[in-house]
Amino acid sequence: MPKLIVLRGLPGAGKSVYAAQLVMKGFKRVSVNELSTMMSNTCNILADDPIAIDAMQAIVLNSLQYGYDTVIDSTNFERYTAKFAAAVARETKSTLEFIDIDTPLDVCISRDLARDSGRVGKDVIMYMYEEFFTNGKFPEVP
Repeated sequence: MPKLIVLRGLPGAGKSVYAAQLVMKGFKRVSVNELSTMMSNTCNILADDPIAIDAMQAIVLNSLQYGYDTVIDSTNFERYTAKFAAAVARETKSTLEFIDIDTPLDVCISRDLARDSGRVGKDVIMYMYEEFFTNGKFPEVP
C-alpha cells in the first residue's frame, strides 16, 4: 500500500530538505511551487495557479496508482491540499500522513535570505505566519 506524505511549513522551514531525504528512500516528490515556476518562470508562493495545482494533483494520483510512495512538498496550509490528499488517499487505498516542519519564524526568514534563488522574502513569510498560524500553532488539518 503506497504512502502519501503532505509536508507543511513556512518557506525556509526545511520541507524540501526533508522531502529530498524521502526521495532517497524511493518516494516521488511533487511541488506545486516548482510546477508553477516551471510553467511561468516565476514563483509566486501566494498565488493559486490552477494549472500547477491540477498538474500536482494529477502527478500525485498517478504516482500513487503506480504504487509509489509520494510526498507533496509545499507550504500546504490551504484547505484544498488537505481535502485533495484525503480524497486521493481513499481512492488509491494509500496511507496518509501530514508532517509539520515546525521551524522558528526567525530561522525560516534567515534561511530564505540565504538562498541563492527562489527567495520569497520576509514579508511573504510574515504574511503566511500571520494568516495561517494561531498563537504560533499550525492550522488544524481539516
